[in-house]
Amino acid sequence: MGILLQVAINLVSALIGLLVGMSWHWTRKYAQLRGSRKFWAPFLNECPLFVLGRFREFSRFEQSGLVGAGDTMALSEIRTHLAKLGTREFSVVYSDRIVDGDAVKENLVLVGGPDVNLITERTLEQLNLTLKVKGPSGVYDSITGKLTTSEIDPITGNLQRDFGVIIRASNPFLASKHVVVIFGGYGYGTWAAARYVVSREFLDKLRVLRTDYVECVIQADVLLGSPGAIHQVVIRKLALSNN
Repeated sequence: MGILLQVAINLVSALIGLLVGMSWHWTRKYAQLRGSRKFWAPFLNECPLFVLGRFREFSRFEQSGLVGAGDTMALSEIRTHLAKLGTREFSVVYSDRIVDGDAVKENLVLVGGPDVNLITERTLEQLNLTLKVKGPSGVYDSITGKLTTSEIDPITGNLQRDFGVIIRASNPFLASKHVVVIFGGYGYGTWAAARYVVSREFLDKLRVLRTDYVECVIQADVLLGSPGAIHQVVIRKLALSNN
């Protein structure tokens, strides 16, 4: 009888431990989703417009233009995340196909840097940023004086580390709308930034800053054709006034 009682006590203890563990897991999961819904709220309530850059310099190879694999993966990851949050309606357009100024007066998700995405370039020109993009060579922090760059192996010529930029602001083309800008030095940086913007670490930083309007730089190792370890270089509250 004593053995059976001890077995029952152990089973109950194990069950309680399991339930506590599951409760903690789902509590953290709920908190993460709640924070993510807050950040992406404008893009959940209305159909967001994704604007993707493409290269037209290689028309002899591909008449429709070329899109970087990293940018495509970034687009896919963000859309997948928004679908988990409840939005399944998306519109995607290439930046060089936007000829109507009213088209950018929406909630925008811009994928790709100013060298390939014209709307990213115009948006960055209008925002009051402390981060200054130096093209694929790097991004300069005007407050700390630090230049964050991509790193290429001098022997193999392969990219070892890339940087990414995340910006969330009011849409400079219509202040009542919002914009998220995601890009990198190369496609790996864009892909890494897309992963980071939906991460728990990023959302925790937003809670500390008590804002959703931010400018952020990350770096990521490039391993086996995808971004590896991602670490934040800088994140700060974005000034609300535009240039």
